[in-house]
Amino acid sequence: MRRGIYFLYLALLTQTLMAQTKAKSQVKVTSKPKTEIQAKVDSLITPTDTLVFLKQPVVKLSKPEMLVKQATEKQAKPLEAIALYRKAMAAKTAAQDSNWVGDIHLAMAKLFFKTNNSEQGFLELLTAQALFKQSQNISCQAAITNEIAGIYEKNKDWTEAEKYYLLALKQQEANGLTEEIPYTALALAKGYHKRKEYTKASKYLAISVNQFELNAERNKRGEAYMLLLDITKRKKSFVENESLLLKRMLPYFSGVGSTNGKLECFDMLGQIYQLQKRNSEAKWFYLQANTLSRATNNVSGTVTSLINLAEVKSTLGEYKSALKDLKEAEVLAKKKNNLPLMADVKLGYTFYNKTKASRAAAKAKLAANASTSKGKVLAETKPKVASKTGQL
Repeated sequence: MRRGIYFLYLALLTQTLMAQTKAKSQVKVTSKPKTEIQAKVDSLITPTDTLVFLKQPVVKLSKPEMLVKQATEKQAKPLEAIALYRKAMAAKTAAQDSNWVGDIHLAMAKLFFKTNNSEQGFLELLTAQALFKQSQNISCQAAITNEIAGIYEKNKDWTEAEKYYLLALKQQEANGLTEEIPYTALALAKGYHKRKEYTKASKYLAISVNQFELNAERNKRGEAYMLLLDITKRKKSFVENESLLLKRMLPYFSGVGSTNGKLECFDMLGQIYQLQKRNSEAKWFYLQANTLSRATNNVSGTVTSLINLAEVKSTLGEYKSALKDLKEAEVLAKKKNNLPLMADVKLGYTFYNKTKASRAAAKAKLAANASTSKGKVLAETKPKVASKTGQL
């Protein structure tokens, strides 16, 4: 009997709880919408209202790895970092191969050069090179060859630097190291350009620029473009310059958001068209440079573009507008107290006055020639009076 009552009570209790749960689910929610943070917190709550914390696996470093980690964090203090690297090598086990040791010697070499201990730095590089050769790590071998080339270049020994840069490039090309190739080619191009060996510089710049474009690299590509443009300008190839600026440089600098790069392109395009006496096009690009300079509060760029605009306008005979640009450029240059800019403004005034005087002289000469021609025509068309024979 008691058992029957117990089961009846249990059934009623279950029914009551189910009814309450159903009622709660039908209650209209009037609370405010959850914030993004609250939603993230709620997502961690289980049906039993217990927070679940996922523990990240702890990576246990060996003693050599720990020492290398500490050395990496001490790069601002080279001597302390070197001491830690040496401890790491002393504690190395069979798990650390020759590549691991080579990386440490390479890291130490850079630190020794940082402390002006070039002799020890060079020894560390050679040790690393031998280790990478042993492990047949071509990528690291090429990296060290590049480092050695850079050291010779800093010490103004271009003959040795050139030799090692060429060797590094050969290693990279032979093993398809496309990420590294453009940097080495650019180093060679810069070295040749500095020594005015423009044919060689052009050859390696082409390699560098083409590979940078294939790699979609955005770091050194702008520098390579500028160097290439300088070389093409020396060739005085307007078509090549125009193509490089419009099809490659301007889209690149616009894509990476480089204001200075875009400004440089606008100025150069203006100069190219001005040299070809395509003054309307030159004026348009100088206007773009002026607009961009003003928008970015670049006073030097604004002054330069105003002077360039004044030159083109003077050539086109727009003297009133040209003079206005020069006066504004003068005010800005004086306000900035920039002597080179003030000198450029003076040159702008000289060009303006010379062009205006030349045009006025040409106009006067044309008028004089027209007047003379008119008088001559009148004299030739005047009827002649026939003289009578025997008349005094």
